[in-house]
Amino acid sequence: MRNLILTFLLVFLACQTNAQKQSLTQEVYNDWKTIQAPSITNSGSFISYKIQPQKNDPSIVIYDLEKGTKQVFERGDKVTIDYAENYAFFRIKPQQDSIRELKIKEVKKEKFPHDTLRILNLKESIITDIPHLKSYYCPDKGGEWISIHFEKIPDAIDTTATDSTNKEKKKPKKKKDKSIPECTSFMALNAGNKDTISINAVSDFAMDRFGKNILLAGNTGDSLVISYLIHINTSNQKPDTLFRNEGIIKSVQIGDSGKFGAFFFTSDTAKEKVWTTQIVSLTENKDIFRIDTSTPGVRANWSTNINHQAYFDEREAKLYLSMAPIPEPAPEDTLLDEEKCSVDVWNWKDPLLQTQQLHDKKEESQRGYLAMYDLTDKSFKQLADSTLPNVRARKQSPGQVLMGSSTLPYQQLVSWDSWYNDIYIIDTKSNTRELILEKQGSYANLSPGENYLLYWNSNDSCWYSYDINEKKHHNLSESLNVNFYNEIHDVPALPSPYHVAGWLEDDSRVIISDYYDLWSFDPSGKAAPDCITQQFGRKNNIKFYPVNLIEDEPYLKLDKQSFLLRGFNDITKGSGYYRYEENKEPKLLIEADARFGIAKKAQESEKLIFTKGTFKEYPDLYSANMDFKKMHRISDINPQQNDYLWGEVQLVSWISAKGEKLEGLLYTPENLNPEKKYPLLIYFYERNSDNLHNHRIPSPSRSIINPTYCTSNGYVVFVPDITYGTGHPGKDCYDAVVSGTLAMCDQFEFIDRSRMGLQGQSWGGYQIAHLVTQTDLFTCAMAGAPVSNMTSAYGGIRWGSGLSRAFQYEKSQSRIGQPLWEAPELYIENSPVFFADQVNTPLLIMHNDEDGAVPWYQGIEYFSALRRLQKPVWMLVYNGAPHNLRRWPDRMDLDKRMMQFFDHYLKDAPAPVWMTDGIPAVKKGIEKGFELK
Repeated sequence: MRNLILTFLLVFLACQTNAQKQSLTQEVYNDWKTIQAPSITNSGSFISYKIQPQKNDPSIVIYDLEKGTKQVFERGDKVTIDYAENYAFFRIKPQQDSIRELKIKEVKKEKFPHDTLRILNLKESIITDIPHLKSYYCPDKGGEWISIHFEKIPDAIDTTATDSTNKEKKKPKKKKDKSIPECTSFMALNAGNKDTISINAVSDFAMDRFGKNILLAGNTGDSLVISYLIHINTSNQKPDTLFRNEGIIKSVQIGDSGKFGAFFFTSDTAKEKVWTTQIVSLTENKDIFRIDTSTPGVRANWSTNINHQAYFDEREAKLYLSMAPIPEPAPEDTLLDEEKCSVDVWNWKDPLLQTQQLHDKKEESQRGYLAMYDLTDKSFKQLADSTLPNVRARKQSPGQVLMGSSTLPYQQLVSWDSWYNDIYIIDTKSNTRELILEKQGSYANLSPGENYLLYWNSNDSCWYSYDINEKKHHNLSESLNVNFYNEIHDVPALPSPYHVAGWLEDDSRVIISDYYDLWSFDPSGKAAPDCITQQFGRKNNIKFYPVNLIEDEPYLKLDKQSFLLRGFNDITKGSGYYRYEENKEPKLLIEADARFGIAKKAQESEKLIFTKGTFKEYPDLYSANMDFKKMHRISDINPQQNDYLWGEVQLVSWISAKGEKLEGLLYTPENLNPEKKYPLLIYFYERNSDNLHNHRIPSPSRSIINPTYCTSNGYVVFVPDITYGTGHPGKDCYDAVVSGTLAMCDQFEFIDRSRMGLQGQSWGGYQIAHLVTQTDLFTCAMAGAPVSNMTSAYGGIRWGSGLSRAFQYEKSQSRIGQPLWEAPELYIENSPVFFADQVNTPLLIMHNDEDGAVPWYQGIEYFSALRRLQKPVWMLVYNGAPHNLRRWPDRMDLDKRMMQFFDHYLKDAPAPVWMTDGIPAVKKGIEKGFELK
């Protein structure tokens, strides 16, 4: 009896708690915030992160881990804590509301208030604010000096009457020469003793990572422009002028340790200028070398390309820069615009479609080719050119051998096939190239020590190494009975591999993942492969992901201080962390039915930070030691969630129409009453069941429903996984979604099978557009950016890139696997528009007129067909909006209309005016039509 009473009381209290909670509404979206840029200091004493509301001003949090205290700074952004952990530096941004008011008053942008640099003394909690901040740099390797560059201080805003009769006529300002960099004030500040070094006219600056050397560029800014380069050694605080000449300086660079600096310079007065690269020695305090058209190794009529920054390698032995042919002067033009013809000439022999060329026109006009200046032997090498345009050089590598790639022989194929490259090895000493791989369609990269080229052969699904010194290829994985390609790959192209975790010291081994485990390979091919996780992952359905805890290191270190394994349970969808132990199974440190974020480690202690969350719990920030003991919660950024109805999520499964066991997610209301009937919303996009523990904050829709909002407002949400073959994506979707929906209705009696709606975007939008031609099971549907006619979409353009869409059908997500003329019946079978007469489900479409992925005429085709058939259909077109909405007003509008649509059909809510009467074009922007009839 006592137990019965206790049970009754618990149920009663739970009901009372739920009764006090509210359903989520649009008005509370901005109450939800996210954590961004979490960081822990070297010793682990301080943690910093940004709290970002969805719309309003951000905040910076500095958490003292030893004291357990936090300081919150409103409008803070981009925090840096110095190497010694004495000071925190961050921006304080102007209030968004104040900027909004200035925009309403049409105040010019240059008169807006500027950011402020805030300096927080972490030991004494003393704050120093420095206004008019343009940029700053805090060295990450030591020192108390920081560099601060200021904005131009604006004139006071005139708030008096705007009557033109009361204003004096101002003399027109002289038009600025935009090629001359604007100069403003600069200050170097010692945050400890408050020493300062100020320079009045600075256009650019650079500081080394130890805070010992600063390079400043500036100019006189008058008609005869004299530019100068100043070196400041912070130990003696003495400015030295290293360079002064008539002309323009841009893009000042400095080596990590401050031995050398570089900058671009021109004295050319022509519109298309010829630039040089100047190198200065900061140890000798002098200008030591100039790379120009007379430099040995520089090609005729080539010069520095200033569209790409120069940079020193980590050892400051080499300077990498970009070169390009000197642009030819534009011919004199005496024609008026109305006297000119503008035409795009398409030629079937063009390597790239005109649309792609036009999209890439600016990038191509600024293209540069990698070159190298060796500071040791003082030689210049042009490494890339128009025949081998892409050459990569990493700061941390020796730079004796580089990898180059070229898509040039295969550019036409990108329209209907995959991307391919020819792969070259470049010996920088002799400046010679060797073609290693032809038509490489997947991973290829150099080892950090430049001894091996590691690559994936898609044709035999094996990993290979190429020994650069021995000039031999080695098949690394053929002896193993596990797959290193994506095992759930289901598009009509060769599968890609899993990831490369990294290399061990001296290129001795490379660590590569299969579906579950990590393997160690000898790139020389001499030693047998070794599974460093002892196949524990495959035996226990745990997917292991490597976590490198050491920053800025080219090699992995498999020790406790440097390396962790993040595990994901393929069955339960839970996750955790494991420690790698040599020749042993991984040691479990922590696991939970939750999603763990990637851990970050203090570089000089055993302290970690990470996030942990579930559908019901925001992934707040936690700290722990390397054993995940002494776990401590750092943040609680959305406490208001306790005031609102949320929901539950569970993993579900069923047998599809094809006899496969499929998984999905079922979201249910927090206050679910099993005796009631609830409307069901079905959302899908490929596979989502692994996202069981993803937290979804309430937010306005970019294109899809928010399950949190839906469950809070009395909906059940089903998210089924879909598996595909080739040629019949529409039927594959039908088999998975319909069988899954019916299975959910059978398994959960609280689902109202007479009130079920569909929603999806892009590929999911297409699948919904097709699904409603095949079944009347669903009460209503919403399709975002759907392809409705594969026969016209096949030859269409992805306007966001200029690419032909044909590759999507032959080799990618649309999964037809053949060109249109070889299988027209498949294109028709999978095109909703050809079966529009079979649609009996009311449909809402969203297709925006700046959609860069799916041409919006696809939405028009379907809308027009359904309208011709007098089927209930609506289409939302957000002007100037991309594939997924970005602007807050657009998102709020879609969110409102989409839920009004579903509420009407699935909850018997009155239809809004925009559905019953529409919005005439003359009322656009005046009336929204949200009123309910």
